[in-house]
Amino acid sequence: MIKLPTKKSEIERDLSRYTIFLYGREKIGKTSLAAQFPDAVFLMCEPGAKSLSIYRVDINSWTDFLEAVKLLKDSAQFKTVVIDTVDLAFKYCEDYMCKKLVIDHPSDEAFGKGYNLIRDEFHRCISTLEKIGRGVVLISHAKEQDVKRLKGDSFSISPTLSKQGRSVIEPMVDIWGYYGYDGATRTLQIRGNEEVNAGCRLTQNFVGVETIPMGGSAEQAYANFIAAFETTKKGEAPAAPATRKFVIRKK
Repeated sequence: MIKLPTKKSEIERDLSRYTIFLYGREKIGKTSLAAQFPDAVFLMCEPGAKSLSIYRVDINSWTDFLEAVKLLKDSAQFKTVVIDTVDLAFKYCEDYMCKKLVIDHPSDEAFGKGYNLIRDEFHRCISTLEKIGRGVVLISHAKEQDVKRLKGDSFSISPTLSKQGRSVIEPMVDIWGYYGYDGATRTLQIRGNEEVNAGCRLTQNFVGVETIPMGGSAEQAYANFIAAFETTKKGEAPAAPATRKFVIRKK
């Protein structure tokens, strides 16, 4: 039985409770950064993370993924769920639904029904993780491509996740970050532009922050990420490691 609220909800002050989409260059440290989140469990859809000591569940099919979600729903052991990579997780979902519908490709179903059913299934599982109070980190790789624009040719950086997969997660994520390089410095860009896909829907955190330097280690990267999250006034943040130097948006 539902009831009408008697007071406003409180703003979430814990970064690890948000849904984060993290994409970037290969071997830049996406998985090692995610491993710094509290009580993280990895749903590993691709080989990797051999050099990290993590809690992991190897996922080789959508059936495996569904079983993992059910186990997490029935357990309070973990606080953060990392899906690495979300590209493969969505592909497993697509293969599973095509087999269930007895078709070779989603387009074989008329009027986009195949694609809609796949999106619905994927959305249901990701939202289940969110609803049971888990933070969710979705990992993908990055691709660069030339784009023709009226002002001249340029390039665009976007995730390797398929267009269909992105249509599901883009409305769900709170922080959409591109992990790349500025020269030799690793950075996390959380505000997008015409070249880089990124974004942040938080209004009380990351105030004015556009790009975060991520230091030389996973521990430093996470500390700088937290410090940027705790920025609540333009140009101001709690004390943080010396490498912290945020790029502030110009207004």
